[in-house]
Amino acid sequence: MWIVICYPVSAFGQEKALRTFICTNADLASDEEILNLYAVRWEIEVYFRDCKNKLAFDKYQIRSANDIKRFWLISSLAYLLACLESPSFNFSEGYASISQTIFIERVSFIFDFAQSGGEKSALLAMVA
Repeated sequence: MWIVICYPVSAFGQEKALRTFICTNADLASDEEILNLYAVRWEIEVYFRDCKNKLAFDKYQIRSANDIKRFWLISSLAYLLACLESPSFNFSEGYASISQTIFIERVSFIFDFAQSGGEKSALLAMVA
C-alpha cells in the first residue's frame, strides 16, 4: 500500500491544501505513477460528488436492473444539461443557473396566477 502526501504547486504550505492519496495497488512503481492515475480518475470523483450533492444520487433506492439503468441515464442527462448551461462547461455554475431560472419561473407563475384573479386553493391544488 502506498500513501502519497502532496501540496498543489501553487498552494504549498497553505492550510487545507495538503492532499493525501492512498493506493492499494502495489504494482505501481512510483509516486508519480500513482498521482498520474489519480489525475486521470479525478473527473470521475468530481462527477460522483456533484451527483450526490446536487442530484441526490445517493438517496434513491432502486433494485431492478432496468430501473438502475434508467436512473443512471436520467442523472447523466441532468448532469450534462447543467454542464451545457455554463459557458465554461462547469456543473456547479450550470446547476446554479438552472436553479435560479426555475425559481424565477415559479415566482412569475404564481404572480401571473394571482394577477389573473386565480383562487389560492386552485393554485395550491396545482402545485401539490
